[in-house]
Amino acid sequence: MSQGVFFKIVIPTYNDSDYIGICLDSIFQQDCDDYFVVIADDMSTDKTVDIVKNKIAGKENKAVLLKSEYKGFSGHARNMGIDYKIDSQYTLFIDGDDFLIDKYALSTLKKFAISRNVDMLSFGWKEFETDLMSDTKIWLNFKLTNIR
Repeated sequence: MSQGVFFKIVIPTYNDSDYIGICLDSIFQQDCDDYFVVIADDMSTDKTVDIVKNKIAGKENKAVLLKSEYKGFSGHARNMGIDYKIDSQYTLFIDGDDFLIDKYALSTLKKFAISRNVDMLSFGWKEFETDLMSDTKIWLNFKLTNIR
């Protein structure tokens, strides 16, 4: 895939068989398709890899599964995803047990990033089981070249 995408979505995963299908469905159902998904498995011992293979079958132009050769925890899996060679304007990290609740999430992020010409976006989250919300209430909006 040489033309590049707006988002490279990196999903580190380890034994997320209960959630990874929901995570991937939430991405594949987005109204914005300007993305490529890199799932980096960190030697799962459950059915995670099988579920991922099933979900990405026929979507080779949208997703790839990378498998670690040694247990490195999420940092190693994230680095595998970062190092995967695909041109993108932004890298978005989503854990294997997370999902996008809104089918307009990527198009909203894309519009915001373009309209504000930002280098980085940061946003909050909500834990559904406890209704706990992060305290991140702002979008980071800065140009790295302007920091002194």
